[in-house]
Amino acid sequence: MSGSFDRVRVLVIEDNQHMSKILRVILQGLGVRVIEEVRDAETGLQALHQFNPDIVVVDYMLQGDM
Repeated sequence: MSGSFDRVRVLVIEDNQHMSKILRVILQGLGVRVIEEVRDAETGLQALHQFNPDIVVVDYMLQGDM
């Protein structure tokens, strides 16, 4: 199911490795390109500036300062 989503770039910020893998599989199944997966808020902010993604998926219960 690529096409309209194949150019969408997503950053995943999720501290639970298992959940991050599930999100990646679902997003890739939709044809979305997961450009980076990070485990904490600080690294997530760095990745946000570095990769400039179209969409950011964030764990709202993420530990640490954002």
